[in-house]
Amino acid sequence: MGGKPRGASLVTLPWIHGVNRLGSGILQSLARVGEATRLAGRSLLCVARFSFSLRKMIDELARIGAKPQWIIMTTAFFVGMALAVQVAFELQRMGFGINLANIMTVALLRELAPVFTGLLLAGFAGAGITAELGGMTLTSQVEALRMLSLDVTRHFIAPICLAATIAGFCLTAVFDLVGLAGGYIVGTRELGIPLATFHAATKDVLAFSDLACGLIKGTVFGAIVGIVGCYFGMKVTGGVRGLADATIRCVVTAMVAVLVSDYFLTKGLLGLLP
Repeated sequence: MGGKPRGASLVTLPWIHGVNRLGSGILQSLARVGEATRLAGRSLLCVARFSFSLRKMIDELARIGAKPQWIIMTTAFFVGMALAVQVAFELQRMGFGINLANIMTVALLRELAPVFTGLLLAGFAGAGITAELGGMTLTSQVEALRMLSLDVTRHFIAPICLAATIAGFCLTAVFDLVGLAGGYIVGTRELGIPLATFHAATKDVLAFSDLACGLIKGTVFGAIVGIVGCYFGMKVTGGVRGLADATIRCVVTAMVAVLVSDYFLTKGLLGLLP
């Protein structure tokens, strides 16, 4: 008579089900992170021992780093111009338009160049890596290699991850140069700042720590894209639809990982390279 109302348990059931689903999702995510970390560790071990396919690495570097450079250059040019316009607009209202080079250089080198490079790599390189390895997984080529006692990590995963890492470094450097060129054009043509003055201000504010910070970030982001792409490519199931889903998940996961890791890298590098 004095017990709980009969409907109370029915009310709490959806909450219990939601908590269970949340816990299950967290555990699955942690398991995926663990598997990807093991994959990265095996790849790093192969690279450290120089026990990987150099030819495959060069082929992947040409595909990941060389072919999309026009996308990087176009994006960098207009990002540099847009940044210069926006910063100049705010500075001119306060009468400090001459300081455009100072702010633009630091913002571009430390933050925008590596982040945009990482996101673009996630879009075209991550999807390509997942599609390549996913196709091999679906057609049982990976299993055939294992039956022949060939190490998939050594012949495919390690070269791809290393190529993506090198591409992240190189493309970030390209983004820096082209983005600064876009800022130069806006500063000299639209704002009337003399080229010599703009160049001198850029040289005065440009420090090795700014350049190193951005290049380190770009290198790490490239490695993240390579690892995420390889992980999802090796986990493809369900035919063509499964391959399409894995490619989408790879791109989204890589982009989120780049943005999340950017925060922690920024915090750490500010202490090491102020």
